[in-house]
Amino acid sequence: MMLPTLLCCLLAPQEPAALSHGPLRGPNAATSLSLWARAALPGQYTLHLRALADGVESQWNAAASADHDSTLSFQATGLRPGAAYDWWITRGDQLVMAEGRAPLTTAMPDDASVATLAFGSCSSDKGFAEQPIWGQILARSPQALVLLGDTPYIDNGSIDVRRKRFREFFAFPPVRSVLSAIPTWTTWDDHDYAVNDTFGAIKAGETARQVFCEYHSHPHYGDGTHGIYTSFRRGPIEVFLLDTRSFADRETSTLAEGERSLLGSAQTTWLQAGLRASQATFKVLACGMIWNEGVRANKPDCWGNWLPERNGLLRWIGEQQIGGVVLVGGDVHRTRVILHPVRALAGYDVPEFITSPLAQNVIAANKVDVPGLLFDAGESHSCMFLTATGHGQDAELVACFQNGEGREFYRRRFLARELATVPR
Repeated sequence: MMLPTLLCCLLAPQEPAALSHGPLRGPNAATSLSLWARAALPGQYTLHLRALADGVESQWNAAASADHDSTLSFQATGLRPGAAYDWWITRGDQLVMAEGRAPLTTAMPDDASVATLAFGSCSSDKGFAEQPIWGQILARSPQALVLLGDTPYIDNGSIDVRRKRFREFFAFPPVRSVLSAIPTWTTWDDHDYAVNDTFGAIKAGETARQVFCEYHSHPHYGDGTHGIYTSFRRGPIEVFLLDTRSFADRETSTLAEGERSLLGSAQTTWLQAGLRASQATFKVLACGMIWNEGVRANKPDCWGNWLPERNGLLRWIGEQQIGGVVLVGGDVHRTRVILHPVRALAGYDVPEFITSPLAQNVIAANKVDVPGLLFDAGESHSCMFLTATGHGQDAELVACFQNGEGREFYRRRFLARELATVPR
């Protein structure tokens, strides 16, 4: 007597799972989306998309090889704005990931009037087994998540160690739950670039870019060869996600003659072009480092140690009459809000929001007074939600800081007209 077909299938030898990590949602835009995963088996993998609106299907391929630690980055383009897609993954004839998960989506069009983004930095999966802040991010369902570095902590220049730490971090349940649900952009800070407080030409940073590109699915990284800076738009907000580690002290500044450079000439040129072209009401300049000098004694890695270049950038913003610029940083294990009194440079006083850590110890030594300081707190589990509403001079930007218990512990609102240049 033959066994029923279902029972035969259950008893038949099964091929090992074809994915070891992911899939995780990478950046998306109005007409594109990306998906990252790591394969357990080599070969060609295909992401299948089916538009919920009309059933149109498309396919996007990625190859898993040992050269890139079997990582997969699917880049789907030419899609519809604000559209949802059923999806599944195959490897040849094998179904790797079935339908039935939450749809993949493209972003809202640029003229959308409301956007909420989440920002965070510094998550120690080794030191904090419980990280409730990720659940708070998931509950808020922002249109995008921006990680500002030390995600994960690596502190080792070995390619093998770097890859291992990313695998551990992406498999960590609180992190995995969010990155599998929310489109995410990432830059690095000191612990995932090299080691604590370091930057520029340091041996431990030589392998950083290769592994970072393997373990993320950004459409672009820096100039294509150096750095990892990138940008994206969400309705009234455009985010310029900077790399404040790779180029530090490798050349003199193009913004302050004869002075040290943090950004380097290529990144500076890219940023200036992006700011000139931006039609967004608010332009967020985000990086791992903080934009001021309020740090513990002898800490070398903050914009306060490159003040001529920072002030040169603000002066250029004023000369170009670029309104709506907001600064965002992490790193220092404190929540801080500063309204920089730089009207003489930028044409308006420029806000800075510092959000750190997602899950790490608070550093009391970084509670240092600086001009324009509006708020300071130490929360070991925290993030920031940045919401922009409207366009033009009446648009508003609200920064909301929340802890792991879901308690909002600070909120600050700015109108676009408060961040408009004053004619000189």
